[in-house]
Amino acid sequence: MQLQAVLSVALLAVCAYGGTPNREGKALSLFNLVKFDNDVCAGDKRNGTCYTKEECKDRGGKESKTCAEGFGVCCVLELKCGKSSSDNNTYLAETSPTASTGCTYTICPMASTICRIRYDFTEHTLADPVLATASFTSLVGAATGPGTTKGAVGRCLTDSFTIVNNGGPSSPIICGGYNKDQHMILDSNGSGCQEVVFQVGGGTATRKWDIHVTQYTCEEADNGSMGGPKGCLQYFIHDTGFLRSFNFPPATTIGSSGYIATSYTHLANQNYKICIQKNPAKGRVCYAPIGTRATTAGTNDAGTFGVDHQAKTDAKDMESGGTNTQCTSDYLTFASGAHFAAASTSSAAASTDVFRICGRAFNGAATQIAKAPAQTACVSKEPFAIRVVFDGDEKYSGIASKQQQSEYQGSVPGTIGFGLVYTRIA
Repeated sequence: MQLQAVLSVALLAVCAYGGTPNREGKALSLFNLVKFDNDVCAGDKRNGTCYTKEECKDRGGKESKTCAEGFGVCCVLELKCGKSSSDNNTYLAETSPTASTGCTYTICPMASTICRIRYDFTEHTLADPVLATASFTSLVGAATGPGTTKGAVGRCLTDSFTIVNNGGPSSPIICGGYNKDQHMILDSNGSGCQEVVFQVGGGTATRKWDIHVTQYTCEEADNGSMGGPKGCLQYFIHDTGFLRSFNFPPATTIGSSGYIATSYTHLANQNYKICIQKNPAKGRVCYAPIGTRATTAGTNDAGTFGVDHQAKTDAKDMESGGTNTQCTSDYLTFASGAHFAAASTSSAAASTDVFRICGRAFNGAATQIAKAPAQTACVSKEPFAIRVVFDGDEKYSGIASKQQQSEYQGSVPGTIGFGLVYTRIA
């Protein structure tokens, strides 16, 4: 209705003045008078922003369909390596980056009211980190007894991605071939720019990325938009979803069994917060891995959770989980505490408060049980958030039989990271 009113006034103006020249001698036209909002619009393959042809050309965008009842064009903005932009709704894409060169983009807030900038990874494939494979012992270095030896496992030594933030905390460094459909959201002070940095090494690894950048005002972030609250690197708004550490395979790859091969390795040096939007009608959030633990000795089926070395020391309990003070290097922290429940997320929570979870299984078994089954952790206090903490080292004692001293040893390694299904429950 607003656009139609403006068009009516514009038509009357054109009829009245009949193309009378302005002070510069240029005739007034309908397009000099038409005004419309620069809203998001649907292009042929991507969403764009509604601009005039001239505005789209000035921004280096590509026209993709029309908008504003034909008076504007749906302008798709794809930023090139080394360039900067302060436009909302921008894409960063590269299908075959040159090895050993990398790429840097600069994203600046479009206004002083911008508080959050979101990066959605439609595609994000880089070389793997150093994997915890059969050569694990050589990667961490020789060791003669219990303890942590600094090593390369989980580090992004070939390729890396990070967002350097001049208006707030920067992102962690990530890499690997399993970050498609992940996202990051960084705080903005409304003035400082953010540098999106891809460092690409040599070799023949596949590299490609396609990132959609969206900016949110402080008001939008506070009203439950996809921008999310300050300090949350990831934000989820649906009643159920799949939370996973960076470089952890998506749920579609895992399937319903939850089996995770030992070649998957979580990234080192991670410290960030995942947040779930609150729903007044559903005051509890429950988390559980996909799949069940194996009961047959020697069967490698860890579900979708394997974080840190074995927390307990009993010989029969090498593949169960750890909680609270047992978690000191790699772990998940629940902001308001959690309770372990039965296998079903609809069961009432029980047991004592849990603030940290780690080890070879997602559970809080009080007794010494070999291959203890995974449980469900439920939180009934706000905020609904998980802090991910992975240190820079993988523990290895040099003694293969000591799983409580070696993260990769045993049929259920503590190096795969996590994939948890969350559910909001009334």
